[in-house]
Amino acid sequence: GGHILEHEGYHALSKRLTPHIAIPTTAGTGSEMTMITVITDTQRGQKTYIGSYFLHPDVAVLDPTIVTGLPPGLTAATGMDAMSHAVEGLFSSLKNPLSDAYAMEAIKLITCYLPKCLQTPDDLTARGQMLLAANMAGTCFSNAMVSLNHAMAHSLGALYHIHHGTLNALLLPHTMRFFVDVASDRLALVAQAMGIDTSNMNDEQAAMAAADAIEKMVEDVGLTKSLADWGVPDDGPAKAADMALSDGAIIYSPKPVFDTSEIEEIIRKAM
Repeated sequence: GGHILEHEGYHALSKRLTPHIAIPTTAGTGSEMTMITVITDTQRGQKTYIGSYFLHPDVAVLDPTIVTGLPPGLTAATGMDAMSHAVEGLFSSLKNPLSDAYAMEAIKLITCYLPKCLQTPDDLTARGQMLLAANMAGTCFSNAMVSLNHAMAHSLGALYHIHHGTLNALLLPHTMRFFVDVASDRLALVAQAMGIDTSNMNDEQAAMAAADAIEKMVEDVGLTKSLADWGVPDDGPAKAADMALSDGAIIYSPKPVFDTSEIEEIIRKAM
């Protein structure tokens, strides 16, 4: 009961909801495994959260026949959303061995099967593996949480109404490079999961190779537009950077982020 914003924040729900069966229609968010609901507060012009263990579905059904008709752009954007969940989960401040395992397998599956979903949309094996990847990435970030990349995507999405997965995809390589100084060992795991030969690289080199590989993958799946092409104006990065500082996801970044100019610089690199 009540207004939805009365339940804003974490653990404000007092009891279980009605029976909840989740059937995802995209291979992206993995929300059938998460305790998070993100909503847009139109009065404040920003995205906000409801987080509660009572939001976990009782049953999740992953049916690849449901997602075979997903358009290429949406297939790519939601798939890269799952990728961002897994990558951010690996370097989040709440990372743990279980979330790592889910993240690594999700990255492997997305690297392999997202291109196949775009090449052969009716490939039920590829679609099913992407549903599993999104599910595992959702499990990962429901435990480890996401960080700065999502904070920026939430802010830009609220301001300019751009698809969430598209924003995560365009921002992710730049966010990874920003965190190389404190999370190169974690980002090197991304390279390994993507099948990059890191045997002759140190952690920093492997981390940069992972960021480059993600950037190439974003292009290969067709998400080639810049933020400016999606309608972000020249003053947009500054506005979004300021809003991102108050987004709950930012606190799980592998290093403190308090300077809006740093955030603005990352966003401008995606312009």
